[in-house]
Amino acid sequence: MSILNKATVCLLELNQGPLVKTKWVKLVFFIEAYRYCKNQNRTFPELQFIKMPNGPAFSGYDVKLEELEAENLIRVQKSAGYNLNINTKIELIDPTILSEIEPDLKAEIENVFHYFKEKLTPWISNFSHTMDIWKKAEMWDPLDFNLLLSDSGIQLQTIQAKNIRDLIDQKIQIP
Repeated sequence: MSILNKATVCLLELNQGPLVKTKWVKLVFFIEAYRYCKNQNRTFPELQFIKMPNGPAFSGYDVKLEELEAENLIRVQKSAGYNLNINTKIELIDPTILSEIEPDLKAEIENVFHYFKEKLTPWISNFSHTMDIWKKAEMWDPLDFNLLLSDSGIQLQTIQAKNIRDLIDQKIQIP
């Protein structure tokens, strides 16, 4: 079972209901960022994170959702939204793989989830725009994860944190 599958199932279980696709993509990025700041290794080496207009995201996320759905782990629900946009929500079908998630990975996913749980997706996107990893990349280019280790955007918002891991571990909330 891939780490992305485990992370997705864990996020959906923590959310206790459907999760908007865009928030899922953002949370996967922040799990990667948090864990990179901890051990300087990529958690999801198979994913290419790029700069997109609404913040960091991994390319091919719709394909990954289709794969998760084909494995009967999730259900993807699409509905018409504002301005004829398509709202996409993902819902957990099979929580049994939660037992396959390593305790340290699960704890880190929980830390990230609880930090962003009450935040709306636009807030999360705007917050990601303050981070060096997004600001210093060209649109559609791959992100440089080394920029996460000492992030001037986070340091401007708080003197107590030098990166996203510090921010989450110290539970410093940015308004």
